[in-house]
Amino acid sequence: MRLAGRGGLTDVDAQLDGLTPEQFDELVAFDQLEPEPLGRLIEIVKLGFTALARAWGMDIRPDDLDPVAKAEAAAAPGQDVTPEQGAQLLTGYLGPPRK
Repeated sequence: MRLAGRGGLTDVDAQLDGLTPEQFDELVAFDQLEPEPLGRLIEIVKLGFTALARAWGMDIRPDDLDPVAKAEAAAAPGQDVTPEQGAQLLTGYLGPPRK
């Protein structure tokens, strides 16, 4: 885990148990904004392969290439948000875009 590598920790579970919810949210946000290089490379390859496969007429999504993500999506049906729904959520939260 990245947390162990960053801090030289041997007991990551104890470190995570000691975090407040705000600190944990900050850690998750940091990992999303500054992804691990290998994880970032894997995401880029998944997106590139999916784009190529779709250009060849295959019906495939990036999560189809990741069994863990596919299992998580199957465990939580109805969690997919379309770009339009995402835009509506952001507009409701942040207000309309400024011009």
